[in-house]
Amino acid sequence: MAKVTGGLHSDEARGQIAKSGIFCGWKGIQRYKGYRKPRNPRTTTQQTNRGFMQMAVAAWKALSDEDKLIWEEWI
Repeated sequence: MAKVTGGLHSDEARGQIAKSGIFCGWKGIQRYKGYRKPRNPRTTTQQTNRGFMQMAVAAWKALSDEDKLIWEEWI
């Protein structure tokens, strides 16, 4: 749902309206872009990177609460 500030003929509008388009701001200029379905690349490189991320998430979930706290303090 789009968020509008400043009345019907708004100063600012942001967000998506159904699947028809998106209101956004860029460098102080309000614009409207037609909606395009997001891409989902299935290249070998992209699949490899997704696999690395899955391994990292699994490793994080396997850590104890104390180890997670140490990492969060370090970062």
